[in-house]
Amino acid sequence: MADAYSSTDAETAPPDRRRQRRLPVELQVRVHFVGRTMPVTAGLADISTDGCYLRGLTAPQAAKLALGFRMGRDRVCLAAGQVVRVDQGGFAVRFDRRNAAFENFIAQITDYASFEAA
Repeated sequence: MADAYSSTDAETAPPDRRRQRRLPVELQVRVHFVGRTMPVTAGLADISTDGCYLRGLTAPQAAKLALGFRMGRDRVCLAAGQVVRVDQGGFAVRFDRRNAAFENFIAQITDYASFEAA
């Protein structure tokens, strides 16, 4: 059986422009698009301090949005940003704002990933 990812794909793939390593996560988040009244749910697939990848829905390129999720009973993680890439599985977001709880969440999973790698 042929490999679905050929060397031709690798040669034509756009370069990875991420400044930070993305960490895999599986978390449901609420997404609020600017100009829409109802939030939607998406799967947070990976995250970094600069952005994330959301699965399970699509969005127009450059759409502005906010996303959030609860950690425990009293901690709400919030971030806002813009869609920078769209593909069949979902879309990538570059953050321009994050609250302290969100920053703390990223720091915790980064520390955990570093511990696991050691």
